[in-house]
Amino acid sequence: MDFFWVLLLISLSAVFALCEISLAAARKVKLQTLFDLGDVRAKKVLYLQANAHQFFAAVQVVLNALAIVAGMIGESVFTPYVLQLLNWVASFMFVDVAAHASMLLQISTVVSFLLITSLFVLFADLLPKRIAMVIPETIAMRFIHLMLASVWIFKPIIWLFNVFADWIIKLFNLPNERDEQVTRDDIYAVVDQSAEQGELCEHEYNIIGNVLDLNQTNITQAMINRDAIVWLDIQESEENLSALIQAHSFQQYLLCDGSLDKVIAAPEAKQLLSNILAKKPLLDGQQQEFHKPVILLDTLSLSDALDGLKSHESNCAVVINEFSTVVGMVTLSSILNLIALKDDQAIEAQFRQKDNTRWLVQGDMSIKDFQASVIEYEFEPIEAIETLAGFVIHRLKHFPVEGESLEVDGFKFKVIEIQGLAIRQIEVTKEPQL
Repeated sequence: MDFFWVLLLISLSAVFALCEISLAAARKVKLQTLFDLGDVRAKKVLYLQANAHQFFAAVQVVLNALAIVAGMIGESVFTPYVLQLLNWVASFMFVDVAAHASMLLQISTVVSFLLITSLFVLFADLLPKRIAMVIPETIAMRFIHLMLASVWIFKPIIWLFNVFADWIIKLFNLPNERDEQVTRDDIYAVVDQSAEQGELCEHEYNIIGNVLDLNQTNITQAMINRDAIVWLDIQESEENLSALIQAHSFQQYLLCDGSLDKVIAAPEAKQLLSNILAKKPLLDGQQQEFHKPVILLDTLSLSDALDGLKSHESNCAVVINEFSTVVGMVTLSSILNLIALKDDQAIEAQFRQKDNTRWLVQGDMSIKDFQASVIEYEFEPIEAIETLAGFVIHRLKHFPVEGESLEVDGFKFKVIEIQGLAIRQIEVTKEPQL
């Protein structure tokens, strides 16, 4: 019968150890998902997590009480059997066992204590806690009613212990509440873990990473540069405008008055083509129906650009600098393309490795991607510089000529190709360290 009580005490301790660790380890995000799917137990676990100090006080009362009782009972349960075994072993070693009875009794008591302690450590502490760490949400929801009942039964004792605990916490100015704020680094860690476990495919992983980087990515990364914009001049003839539209396949055009810096509207290609097919005047009488583009500063992020486009009827934005000069245009499609298509392959397409220390890099490559994917080194950040070409120009303090080079932090940058005012290719060499 005594063995039954020992087994019962170990089982109860194991259950409360499971409850304690599962409540602490259960993830809020997963519990909220389970509650949204209709499992009300998840909501109860979330409530108890918010008031965890009450349950933990109850658990400590129960576990310590069970340990004390188990120590009292366990020693008396195992000592006679251990003593009998020691007497049998001693009979082969000593002629007079009775002369060593006192020593054998002391040894059997110590062995019994170690035995009951080992059983509790293994079956009531170590194994339950390891299991609870693996499946915390499942265990927490299975035993939630037991946890709530324990809080209710031991409420007076819980109140008393919590009063003393709160007083000690205030006395030593210790934190009393857990910070539940989910940071960007936490999200990255969850996404990385999901990708490593195969829950996210590579394409999904890249898209999520690009979305998380929207607030850190400058608008110029998705921008069509000024020299690549095909714009329509209202001072041109209908024939020239029609030929220009039919020669390109853009979804959006900028309608200007003599200069790209005088933007009037941002008509969609389908509006213009419908006039061409219907043999109607291309622009006459239509300018009132064309949407005005959003005007955005070139220092904004892609997140800011999306907010601006979302609150406007136009899907096109004109990007200007602080002097109101148009530097490019960005569309909703160009931003979505960046989110969906920017991955390791897209980044690798912007450079070619010649050998272990030399790379041929496109000038318009993001300086952030260049540092992370090419040289794996981070230079001192320069405000408002987004591309490798901009980095080189800033360091040189002037616009370079082909063949000109400079050295920065053990890396040599040599301008290979220039078209107009655009640096197309730069050779980067890692200088040997002496």
